Amino acid sequence: MAYDVKSIQEALSILGKNPGSVDGAMGPNTENAIKAFQKSAGVAADGIVGPNTATKMAEALGKASVRAASLKGYFEGGGASAADDM
Repeated sequence: MAYDVKSIQEALSILGKNPGSVDGAMGPNTENAIKAFQKSAGVAADGIVGPNTATKMAEALGKASVRAASLKGYFEGGGASAADDM
């Protein structure tokens, strides 16, 4: 299965890897971001999103979503203390 480059770039951005512009073009920045993700996820760093990388990416995105939801609630609730802003 081939994955859409723009979707890969968006995922990499969410995961803190910098693929450059989210433009759908597989350039050196995107390839380097894939390799950086692969290294951090413990899979072969070949710059290609195959089944192993896709699985790790899905797992990492799930964790990022949970963290993002928690942070959203934190900010909606006024942070640690509303008095901190005074």
